[in-house]
Amino acid sequence: MTGFRFEAAALVLLAGSLNAAFLYGIIARPIIYYTIYTPLNYNEIIDFSVDNLNVEFKISNKGLSEAAIYLVIRFYNATIKDPPNREYEERVEGEIVIPMTLKPIEEGYESIWMKFSNDGDPGYIIIMISVEANRKISQIFNFNNSFMLSNPQRPTAILLKRVSEGKYMRVTSR
Repeated sequence: MTGFRFEAAALVLLAGSLNAAFLYGIIARPIIYYTIYTPLNYNEIIDFSVDNLNVEFKISNKGLSEAAIYLVIRFYNATIKDPPNREYEERVEGEIVIPMTLKPIEEGYESIWMKFSNDGDPGYIIIMISVEANRKISQIFNFNNSFMLSNPQRPTAILLKRVSEGKYMRVTSR
C-alpha cells in the first residue's frame, strides 16, 4: 500500500506543478502590439520620381515576460531604398525578417523606419507587417512564446493605387 500512496502523491505533485506552469504561462505571457505608419494620409498622392515612401513599423510588448519574435515585413511591387537600421534577413523576394527580443511591459513602441519606392510602374503597391514567434532562440523563450498573444493594431498594411506614371495614392481598399 505504501508504494501506491507514494505513486499517487507523485502524480498529484506532477499534476500540480504542470497546472502551476500553465497558469504562470497564461498570466505572464507576452502580449505583442504592432502597427504600421506612414506620413502619407489616405487619398494623398506620392510621386516616386520626387520622393520615397517613409514607413514606420511600431512594435511593443505589453505582457509580463520577454518575447523573442520575428517582425515580418512583406512588400509587393516595391523596393527597399533605405533598409532598417538593425540586423535583418531576406527570406524570399519581397519579404524581410527582423529578429527582435522585446522586454516586458514597454510603455511606448519600438520603431523601425524604412523607405520604399515603386518597382516598375505596377497598378498597386502593398506593404504589410506581421509577427511570428522565434522558436530558435532558447527554451525559456519557447515557453513564453507558446503563450504569446499577438494584438495587431490597425492599420497593418499600406495600399497604394497607381493614378498615373510614378504617382500613387494611398487607399483603404482596391
